[in-house]
Amino acid sequence: MAKSIVGPVINTRGMVYAPAEKYGVMFLFARLLDEMGFVIEEIVPNMPRVVARRQIKEGLEKTELAFAFNSSEARGDGYLNGSDILICWQDDWGDCPCEVIELRSRLMKTVSPARRASDKIFGKAHTSDVAGASKSETQESVPVGDDESDEELQKKFNQTIKEIDDKIKNLF
Repeated sequence: MAKSIVGPVINTRGMVYAPAEKYGVMFLFARLLDEMGFVIEEIVPNMPRVVARRQIKEGLEKTELAFAFNSSEARGDGYLNGSDILICWQDDWGDCPCEVIELRSRLMKTVSPARRASDKIFGKAHTSDVAGASKSETQESVPVGDDESDEELQKKFNQTIKEIDDKIKNLF
């Protein structure tokens, strides 16, 4: 079996883990389209690009989107030609010539008990190595309760799973 590497647990819109490369960023963005106010008109073949429209005050504005895991990957010759917005998991460029939308900061604001338990099991390196965050950033954005025992975390995790199961059962 091939080695499987995933990003940190995000549990959002049908994705368990954060993207680990630019096509994962594209997929995650597609899952977030509605709440971000975009509609897709065209997927550009052989490139991580799409032509989209987004709601502005005057109406729907046409915009071309490029995708990268880290924004600095788009520094290459021609990568951003014609792009209005760069969609990335992590913005590590700083002075990108176009607008940058960082998905990581949108999704990593809250930490569920399940995510804390996952980070406790896999360690902070699991989150920081794949997401591209430094250890200090990870410690700030993923506060693992050091005062909680593994048993307490496991109970919270199991309770969260039970609540999710109950909600699903009530749908049918």
